[in-house]
Amino acid sequence: MTKNSKAYEEEKAKIMADPNLTKEQKQKWLERNSQVRYKDEFYQKLEKLEKKYYGPVYAELQERRRSILNQHRDDMTGNIDIDHMSANSKAAIQRLSR
Repeated sequence: MTKNSKAYEEEKAKIMADPNLTKEQKQKWLERNSQVRYKDEFYQKLEKLEKKYYGPVYAELQERRRSILNQHRDDMTGNIDIDHMSANSKAAIQRLSR
């Protein structure tokens, strides 16, 4: 749940109950106003798989990469804001991505 999930659910209920909107319009609203967010459990499972298949060093590098990217993630959209990312952060991501 996010800080705006109650307001979202209320608005969603209104939109879905509106008889003046078509099924397509309701679907478009859902697509524009929803986003997929991965839970911590997903990242824990991913880390286990990375360790199993690629070794602990690779898993540690991926965790560092995620940690840097999360510092620059927009809370509202979930997107990475590379425009405001420092040169050091960008360089670290490049090194870790090789």
